This record gives sequence, structure tokens and C-alpha cells, in this order.
Amino acid sequence: MTSWEEVLAAWEDAARHDRYVADAQKRGAFGEAATRYREILKERPGDAIAEKRLEQVRKLAVAMLMVRPPGEPEAKRPWRAIALLLVFVLALVLGVYWLVAKAKRDRDHAPRPTPGRAL
Repeated sequence: MTSWEEVLAAWEDAARHDRYVADAQKRGAFGEAATRYREILKERPGDAIAEKRLEQVRKLAVAMLMVRPPGEPEAKRPWRAIALLLVFVLALVLGVYWLVAKAKRDRDHAPRPTPGRAL
């Protein structure tokens, strides 16, 4: 018998609902659990247990989306790598520009040989 079948066999048993929702949480199967509780609500509109458990599953799913589990690596942020690359390229371009300008300035201010004079 599956966990959902156990829940259906004893609908009023809160412990079975707790186990089913906990199992769905472990497996990340919030969609499946929500669908099953919604199906009960279609069959029995206003069922207090189904409404309560559907809300519980919704809250757990939202919480899972908002919190990164401990030990899980931080999501990669490609924009950081792109920003660092742009900063590096900009620094390289400015460095080359500075070297070219310095070389031109040094060339323009270098003493010029006077015609007819030996160096």
C-alpha cells in the first residue's frame, strides 16, 4: 500500500497525513501532493482536512523555494564573471592607452639632434 493509499484508508488520521506530507517534502514531490489533495476537494468541496493539508503543502513548497538547504553550493551567478571580465578588459585597454600616450609624450619631448652637430 502506498503512502497515499494509507491516507485514503484512514482519512481522519492526522499522523498518516503528516507522514505523507513529510515523504512528499523529502522527495520534493509537492506538485504530486497538492494534486492529490485538490482531487479530494473536487470530489468533496469544503473538506477541511484536504484544505488544511493543501495549504500546508503550498507553504512547504514556497519555503523550499525561498531557503537554500545547508551545504548546497550558492547558485552560480554568471553576471559576476562577466563583470569581472569587463573590468579586466577595461583595465587592459586603459593600460595600453596609457603606455601609447606615454611613449608619444616621451618621443615628442625627446631632445632633437641639431643638424650639423655630432651627437
